[in-house]
Amino acid sequence: MSRLLGETWHATYDRVLGPERLNEITGRWHSVQNLLHGLDRGNGVFLVSVRGGAIVGTASAALDTMRTGVDLLRLYVHPQHQGCGLGAALFRAMLEHFPAASTMSLEVEPTNQRAIKFYERLGFVVRGKVSDCGGSGDQLPALKMVRNLSPSDSAV
Repeated sequence: MSRLLGETWHATYDRVLGPERLNEITGRWHSVQNLLHGLDRGNGVFLVSVRGGAIVGTASAALDTMRTGVDLLRLYVHPQHQGCGLGAALFRAMLEHFPAASTMSLEVEPTNQRAIKFYERLGFVVRGKVSDCGGSGDQLPALKMVRNLSPSDSAV
């Protein structure tokens, strides 16, 4: 899992953050301890996609504090497997776990146009900006994107 996240982040963010800063951030965000914490959430889901014995995609989401919306925490597909529908499949699988949710929100790095266009195809719209992505303290700016959900979404 850490390998997938590291390779995906470096392919996407080295040019934005630089490899050294990226290693420092991803070392904390994607540490085994942090990933295990994500597995422990009683109000969320943590999915992986495996091909040829390797993890090539992952997604995680959790109910927000009001328990009416969903926060998309992570959706990554290895660069060699992008563009084949795996990200959309992980997204659809996540929706099945939150049939009563009314919205889903996420944060995305503003220059990550590939991800922004992917999320727009899934029905997300930009609803603002945040100055500290994920509330991590790293002061990484992000766009806030939101999608309204309907009961039929969980049946996709």
